Amino acid sequence: VMSFFFFFFNDTATTGIDTLSLHDALPILVREEAVIGGKAFSDHLSHMAIHGILHLLGYDHDDLPSANKMEGIEIEFLKKIGVNNPYQ
Repeated sequence: VMSFFFFFFNDTATTGIDTLSLHDALPILVREEAVIGGKAFSDHLSHMAIHGILHLLGYDHDDLPSANKMEGIEIEFLKKIGVNNPYQ
């Protein structure tokens, strides 16, 4: 989970490449995942936001019971905002 301001460091002076910040890259990555998964961008973005918040609250998916618990919470939150279960 990227819960901090992050740069994909590219030293413009050395490489000539502009720095790409996470706030630029993240929507591109989420949109790409949505397209690949056949999901609406807004639905997938909502899912990723909820998923990230749960990680910040201490939830994880390192083992099956933890994953099931976290997914269940995600599914319930998403349902409340009109987003279908992303795991189906």
